[in-house]
Amino acid sequence: MKASYRRVHLFTDTWFLRNVAVAGSFRQRLCGIHAAPGGVLIPTSSIHTMGLRTPIVATFIDGSGRVLGSQVVPKRSIVTDRRAQWILEHQLDHEPLRPDAVLRVVASSDHGRSTGGLRNADREPR
Repeated sequence: MKASYRRVHLFTDTWFLRNVAVAGSFRQRLCGIHAAPGGVLIPTSSIHTMGLRTPIVATFIDGSGRVLGSQVVPKRSIVTDRRAQWILEHQLDHEPLRPDAVLRVVASSDHGRSTGGLRNADREPR
């Protein structure tokens, strides 16, 4: 059974990525870009590319949606940025985001409701 992802559109003034999967469960985070080839937004500060056959772009994002940095991650690597609350994984066919860009998020449904700010459920107080 394939996991069901919530999908959003991410954009800045000059950059747009459509139908990005938001990984909410442990299984979705573990599968990463394998299960969502267009791109996946993961609530974490580190990722690995152990099972990938090609490099990907990892964009580190803080809790307010500000981009901390982007880098191409080769296969069989681990990358970490402790300041990040989210990491966006996407294919090399989209250009990396520039640091200090602020991502805006819109739900991927037709009515275009805003999903609000990026929140990391693992780091929210209980």
